[in-house]
Amino acid sequence: MVGKTITDELAFSINGANHHYGAPRNTAAPDRLAGGSSCGSAAAVAADLCDFALGTDTGGSVRAPGSFCGLFGFRPTHGAVSAAGVRPLAPSFDTVGWFTRSADLLERVGAVLLPQDPRSLDVAHRHWPADAWDLLEPALPPGFRAEIEDVLPPAAGFREEPLSRSGLGAWFEAFRILQFAEVWATFGGWLAEARPVLGPGIAERMAAASRITPKQVAAAAAVRAVVREALDGAGLVILPTMPGPAPLRTACVAELEDYRGHAMRLLCIAGLAGCPQVTLPLLSASGAPLGLSLVAAPGTDRQLLRIAAGLARALPAHRRRGQQGVIGAEDALSRDLAAR
Repeated sequence: MVGKTITDELAFSINGANHHYGAPRNTAAPDRLAGGSSCGSAAAVAADLCDFALGTDTGGSVRAPGSFCGLFGFRPTHGAVSAAGVRPLAPSFDTVGWFTRSADLLERVGAVLLPQDPRSLDVAHRHWPADAWDLLEPALPPGFRAEIEDVLPPAAGFREEPLSRSGLGAWFEAFRILQFAEVWATFGGWLAEARPVLGPGIAERMAAASRITPKQVAAAAAVRAVVREALDGAGLVILPTMPGPAPLRTACVAELEDYRGHAMRLLCIAGLAGCPQVTLPLLSASGAPLGLSLVAAPGTDRQLLRIAAGLARALPAHRRRGQQGVIGAEDALSRDLAAR
């Protein structure tokens, strides 16, 4: 146990800015947020203050800061890692994940925490979903997709059809309803009794959570069943972790909420399906890190981490150098400031 880190208020945000306690420094992009809710864990790993750190991921709270801070981050299959002793947020989505600076260490942590995979991952079936990639604001580097395809095991190519027939916005709405209902079940009684002063964004989401109806939950649960069936046989899904780099630290609440709305269309996929997802620091935009994600069927966690480690090792040297340049541009100064 090295230390205890900051989180977003009630772990109910993907920004990494706590209204009461501030925002940790993102050493990979000092003018941008670290992402949340596991912002302190990500910031500590990015600043080389520890080798790895645990984080919780309900709606994206490992994957978002992993992308923002240029880290490897993992959300396991729901229930694969025990959440005993963890304060719940939305129990049917809550997971315990972790961050590292290398894919090899990410896999080594998984070897300790994860059970053996109960099923095989069909790597030959790969999906590059158009509806997910349409959400990415910066253009992909020329030849990037070909590089990814070259280093993965041989296959017939990528499927490109959308993941969702109804649209990822509809999937996000189902996720929002189910998550908010569970959040209110977790915190509603305490909020009524303690009457805490909640920060911007959190207060509005809690108010919205209080208005979710059983009819909405039933309809959203039907959508979740469709998502689980779709992802159960999807093979390996490759998509951007986030729609763009981290928001600036100076972004207003409206800008952050707009970004959240786009990001959750990507982040809700693994949450609804209970799938494992790994984010790799293989992209950049506007001089800041941006993650590439691999998603696989539930129960294939160890295999997914093995593929991620192999992908990170096998990428052409010029891409590895380029990514290190993005992450390490201010390494010495930013790590010194973070340590202070």
